[in-house]
Amino acid sequence: MNLKEEYQKIIAEFIEATKSGKLNWKKQNPTTVFIETISNTDKAIISLQKVVVRGGTTVVRTGVQRVVRRETQVNFVFTVKNATSNELVIQIDTGTDPTFKERLAELFNACEFNTEKKNMDFLKGIISGLGDKTD
Repeated sequence: MNLKEEYQKIIAEFIEATKSGKLNWKKQNPTTVFIETISNTDKAIISLQKVVVRGGTTVVRTGVQRVVRRETQVNFVFTVKNATSNELVIQIDTGTDPTFKERLAELFNACEFNTEKKNMDFLKGIISGLGDKTD
């Protein structure tokens, strides 16, 4: 098994752990999720960012009709950093290596679903905690 295949397998394991709720991702901003975790020896910070790249505009003329196409590309950047030594462990950017795009998109979607569910539960807890309180 080569390194790319091993990374693909590890990302698949992250997806399963995320879907099962074993990994508790947090939303840093609308396009970035992260987790802080402790391995056997070190602390790691793992982030996944969705990057929307707006490309140029293409104008196509067909007879008397003019069609304008705006090209948009979505990339993902998966970063693992050893927080103990401040060392970058790995960074996968689908803008330069598209072979990871499908898996990282699936991971991002799973993270986004879990963080939104957690945020909704938080908001429901606020409302249910109000009870008959009035200010």
